[in-house]
Amino acid sequence: MRARLLSPSWAALLAWGCVAWGCVAELGVDGIAPLDVDTPAWDQGADPYDAIPQRDATPQRDATPPLLRDRGVAPPSRDAAPPPRDFSAPPPRRDAAPIEDAFEPPPRDAFEPPIEDAFEPPPRDAAPPPVDVWTPPPRLDAAPPPAEGCLSGTWSVSALGQARSAVVRAPPGVGQGAPLIIALHGNGDTAENFCLTSEICAFGVAQGAVVVVPQGRMRDVFVEIMGQTVSGVHWDAYNSTPQSNEDLALLDALIAEADARCQSGRITLWGHSQGGFCAYLLSRIRNDVIDGALICAAAESIGLQFAHERPTPYFFLIGEQDWSWSGGQVTATIQALERAGHPTALITLPGVGHGGYLRGYNDQIWAFLNARAP
Repeated sequence: MRARLLSPSWAALLAWGCVAWGCVAELGVDGIAPLDVDTPAWDQGADPYDAIPQRDATPQRDATPPLLRDRGVAPPSRDAAPPPRDFSAPPPRRDAAPIEDAFEPPPRDAFEPPIEDAFEPPPRDAAPPPVDVWTPPPRLDAAPPPAEGCLSGTWSVSALGQARSAVVRAPPGVGQGAPLIIALHGNGDTAENFCLTSEICAFGVAQGAVVVVPQGRMRDVFVEIMGQTVSGVHWDAYNSTPQSNEDLALLDALIAEADARCQSGRITLWGHSQGGFCAYLLSRIRNDVIDGALICAAAESIGLQFAHERPTPYFFLIGEQDWSWSGGQVTATIQALERAGHPTALITLPGVGHGGYLRGYNDQIWAFLNARAP
């Protein structure tokens, strides 16, 4: 049935309301055809908005976008389902590698270690591995252990069946490895007097050295190489074997005693006058253990080769009025030593003859022998 006619303004208002509520299909308005609610307006070939009177100032709205309408394309329904998409195969990447170069992951067991290299935990009752406890190395400046038996006093030894003695001066609490000075006095002197007057004992102790001053034994010495006897000497400065030289046997006994009592270190041999001649002979025979020698008021007494090829420093102290110097014996000895490669030093004392004068030169002697010891 047809509805009653309404004025244009009411008809326009009613048309808008019917469009909003879907009632256009039930009304008949002049200029508006009945609409099929189930069919979109763009499928009926007519625009329902064209029949609604519009004001001149208000532009006519078009439900279809101009671009789609001009091309004859109808927009999809708002509640229409989107077209299905095919996700079975993504599009190929432009930078994808060719099939033959594509990376193929290694098999899962490719990185598994071989059976023989696989870790096997130890049994629970196995003993723990030993712990290597680090111990710091000994300090270089640490004090050496004390030499318990190295004390001042008198040592008694035997040399070729003869009982011999020596005065010993050692620093209090001296440690093992301390330097050893063996000093030989001159003819007619004693060990105690030489220790005091030469000040060698006090000087050596101040340097941390053990000083051993053996007592010479007055006797006549037969010189095998010359076939003659030297009478009234305290030291044998001529024979070169322990079987024929009692003082060489004494030196060996004193060194052994010092090793046992003091565990001594460097050994220097000091001698004055007849003790100086003997010190020079013994240092050439035992230059494998003697590290230097002081020869005071003496020189070489008899031609003798060094027993070992080892440079040994020699310090000579001589008065210019001493016969050993004036006769050229000291000069010849020094030249022979230097040709053989042994370091030498010489101090000559003007106006001094054959006497004891070690007191003022101990520092220089000690410094030279220590600096040039092998």
